[in-house]
Amino acid sequence: MSLFGARRAAPPVIDFGHQFALVDVETTGLSAQSDRIVQVAVRQLDRYGNTQHAWHSLVNPGRDPGPTHIHGITSKMLAGAPSFAAVAPVVGELVAGRVLVAHNAVFDWGFLQAESLRCVAELDSSRRLCTLALARRLDLDVRDFKLGTLAAWANIRQLQAHSAVDDVRVLESIFLKLMVQAIRGQVTLPMTANTAAVRLPYGERAPSISSPWEPAGAWTDGTPLVQGMKFVITGGTRAPRGELYATGINAGLTPMNSVSTKTSLLVCNDPNLLTRKASRAAELATALWSPRSVSGPCSERFGRGFSSPGARRCGSPQQRRRRRARSRVTGCWCWVGRTRSPPGFAMR
Repeated sequence: MSLFGARRAAPPVIDFGHQFALVDVETTGLSAQSDRIVQVAVRQLDRYGNTQHAWHSLVNPGRDPGPTHIHGITSKMLAGAPSFAAVAPVVGELVAGRVLVAHNAVFDWGFLQAESLRCVAELDSSRRLCTLALARRLDLDVRDFKLGTLAAWANIRQLQAHSAVDDVRVLESIFLKLMVQAIRGQVTLPMTANTAAVRLPYGERAPSISSPWEPAGAWTDGTPLVQGMKFVITGGTRAPRGELYATGINAGLTPMNSVSTKTSLLVCNDPNLLTRKASRAAELATALWSPRSVSGPCSERFGRGFSSPGARRCGSPQQRRRRRARSRVTGCWCWVGRTRSPPGFAMR
């Protein structure tokens, strides 16, 4: 026995049976379909509750940051921040193969899923655990189940509420205490499968234009694209749809909103995507073209591989002179509208 009395026994190690990724996101609003993430924080825990890795980042949503009076994130703070597409590989790696844990987990999972769909990124987490649901299941003696209330219950001080970095730190302490109670009380964990939480509207409709090129017919894989071909976009794309439409028009293609017998090609990142447009394209044997198959920045994706021979213009020379613009992508003359040209064009 020491002079200071008997040593305390080390607390027993509890095996939680899973590895976890604790996540918190701050957003521009409440709808995963229309709002965006402005901050994300992730903490990895091993099956014994030990912190393995902590990571966080501001995320530029490409729009107004939303309720700055809540999360405190301003446009100035986001000016140099990466887009979600830039941090998506890191987020995907941090949650891969782990149970995703969050407070009101359907919210955080929905936003992560929506952002990943927008940039066609992998998000390999098959299950999630909601600490809000777990706290309710344990029937804690608290006035409500807000994160701040549970922080007081877990005797952990909040330093900056509604900051993803601090919220996920607080969440870790709450989660571990809830897990110990659940295991000792033999309470079944409210584990949920990470199925689709949102159905993402993929973006704006194709602009209506009058092409100076005669229809070029169907495109065959391995052959150059030709001015006058009609294209349809389906599913998520790494580049915004508006940018793809503008680039396609720039290069002499005509965008369409639905697949028909006149459609030359379907632009799609995932050949196995089950959308109505993809199903219709399969029925009509419409060729599939993926922007991933062409290297280079988005502004070059449609421009590369175009062939002018065989493409024929329609309308009188005078009409064409009024309607043409010099394309910065392909260097060919193409239709961009009667009075207004898309960004990056100069009317002549």
